[in-house]
Amino acid sequence: MKFNYVEITPQVARPLIAIKVSYKDKFLITEALVDSGADYCVFPLEVAPVLGIPIEKAKRTHLTGFLEGSTNLFLYPVKLAIDNHTVEVLAGFAQGMSMYAPCTLGQQGFFDNFKICFDKSRLQLNIDPK
Repeated sequence: MKFNYVEITPQVARPLIAIKVSYKDKFLITEALVDSGADYCVFPLEVAPVLGIPIEKAKRTHLTGFLEGSTNLFLYPVKLAIDNHTVEVLAGFAQGMSMYAPCTLGQQGFFDNFKICFDKSRLQLNIDPK
């Protein structure tokens, strides 16, 4: 699957792709940044109740290097779909993450399940299921 980078400004383009994140019968379609430096797939904490995720049952950890140092991260399994490919990932829901900040697709879950090739010179991203 080939994706073009999204132009943020005339000088800045990012590897943002459309995804569908779901839990049971609820889902959300959003854009996410493909981020090789991110440990987890991360979404704002406010997304959890929209999907019906029982956040009180989530594994709690800390996310560092994000926002102003460290924040609470609640890990819970969800389904992630890109085009016709769906995988289950342990996603993080970050406290204090703005709903306007891009969701991220990181090493655990996303890079584990897909082969990703960044082509910055062409502003393209190639993603293939493993």
